Amino acid sequence: TGAPFARIGLMQDGELIGRGVADESGNLDLELFDLLSINEPIEVTITAHNKLVYQETIAVISDEAYVMFNGLQINDENGNANGEADYGETLLLGLTLTNVGNQPAQDVTVTLASGDPYIALPYLAVEFGDFEVGESKTIADAFEVIIAANIPDQHEIDIDVHANGGEEWISDFDFDVNAPLLKYVGYTMEETGAGNGNDLPDPGETMDIYISLENSGHALSPALTSSLASGNDLVTVVTATSDHPAMAPGESGTLHFSVLISEDAAMGDPAELMLQATAGEYLLEQLVTTQIAMPVEDFETADFTSFDWTPAGDLPWEICTGEAWHGDYCIRSGAIDHSQTSEIKTTVLCTSLDTISFWFKTSSESGYDFLNFYIDMIRAGQWSGDSEWQKVSFVIYPG
Repeated sequence: TGAPFARIGLMQDGELIGRGVADESGNLDLELFDLLSINEPIEVTITAHNKLVYQETIAVISDEAYVMFNGLQINDENGNANGEADYGETLLLGLTLTNVGNQPAQDVTVTLASGDPYIALPYLAVEFGDFEVGESKTIADAFEVIIAANIPDQHEIDIDVHANGGEEWISDFDFDVNAPLLKYVGYTMEETGAGNGNDLPDPGETMDIYISLENSGHALSPALTSSLASGNDLVTVVTATSDHPAMAPGESGTLHFSVLISEDAAMGDPAELMLQATAGEYLLEQLVTTQIAMPVEDFETADFTSFDWTPAGDLPWEICTGEAWHGDYCIRSGAIDHSQTSEIKTTVLCTSLDTISFWFKTSSESGYDFLNFYIDMIRAGQWSGDSEWQKVSFVIYPG
């Protein structure tokens, strides 16, 4: 092996037939556990410290011919012609076979077999003819293989090659198939018509919902059709369908729906929406959930009366105008000096796992004067320097 004290294992027909550790020179005389099976290849695995794992197949032959697979050519000119296997394609596979035995092989015919549910193989045998010792033969477009239109992305197809020349020699090959893979990314909401302008679902409001998806697979997707359904009577879906063109690998797309929030909804009621997005024979189902009339502090009362805020520190936070991210009002810390603090806090009861989000901007000495955010007396975020408005979110646990 060239690797001192390498570990070596031999497998044949799924059984371990020998293993051992090489000497300081990397050599090993290995005694097998059992007799070798004639014409069954041996899988060799070698591992060593700071070395990549080495794996190889050794053909086991007696004094006879042995014709086995030695190369694959994929012709997908009837598909997207990219030279690779993709979902829904009909491929023409060209095979190269080699006689690795020490005797000639005559009148060799070849068939393919596989138990993979995502492909269809022909039953007809292909004639490769005679092989001299060591000779290789290639027949282009020898076998037609149909790939299912719903095969998972990067699914590995294993195919057995049955070569028959008086005796049967079995070898195999495999290849991966490209397919789309739709993934849910997230959603945003915007109010339409009359509302309070906070772009959050409140009773009586109509909301536009923009749901983002991504094709994280390795093939162009079919065009998308999608639908949105409500999981309760608090939300009525107004625009229930949305289409999107085919998406390339890595491409993102947005689906547009609209919903009406019931006047009877109360603060904290759940809004449950089920998305179904279909691209050909691929289906994505995603439950989209949010809360109606989520507790929001926007300081538009121009004071601190909406929530039970408690000031602390050397100077209190104060209401300000003209610089708000949204609306007319926001708050800012007191004009403190060195070694001083300006604090504001409130207490809320969280009955289930949730998130808290807020927008902020800073104008302070970078690396020294910090805006700190605490949850249950544990610092969850810290910022300093000059920044524009940005949104942050944190998980909050029941309690």
